[in-house]
Amino acid sequence: MNRQINLENITYRIMKESDMDAIVKIDRKITGENRADYYEMKMGQHLDEKHNIVISLVAEHEGKIAGFIMGGVYKGEFGIPDTTAYLDTLGIDPAYQKSGLGYAMMQRFLDNLRTANIQKLNTFVNWNDWALLKFFNKTGFKPANTLNLQLEL
Repeated sequence: MNRQINLENITYRIMKESDMDAIVKIDRKITGENRADYYEMKMGQHLDEKHNIVISLVAEHEGKIAGFIMGGVYKGEFGIPDTTAYLDTLGIDPAYQKSGLGYAMMQRFLDNLRTANIQKLNTFVNWNDWALLKFFNKTGFKPANTLNLQLEL
C-alpha cells in the first residue's frame, strides 16, 4: 500500500556509508534479492570524496530512508567530458512509490548537479522496462547521441 505523504516533510541529503543497510533493505523489497555486495562496491565508488564529487542522495521521511539515487561524474571515460554525470541506481521504498517521491528526488538530484556545474546526466534503461522509461521521460530524459554496443561472448 502506497503512503500518502506530504513531500514538504521529506528531507534530502547526501548519502553516507551508514545508509547502506537501509538502501539494501529497500532494494531487497524491490528486487527480492540481497545485493549487499553490489551496494558496498557502489558506495565505495560513489562516496569516495577524495576522488569524486559525491552526488548520491537519500530521501528521509520521519527518520527513515524512503528512497535513494546513486550516481557519479565521468572523469574522461569514453571521451565524455567531466561536466557529465551518470545515474546508475535509483530505489524508492515500495511504500512510497507513486507518491511523487521519485520525481521530487530527481529534481533535487538535478539541482545539485547544476550547482556542481554538471551539464548533462546519462543513464541506461532496459528497452522493455516501460515503468522506468515512463519515469525518465516524465523527468525530461531523451535518447542520447551515443550508442550502447554489446558483444555476446
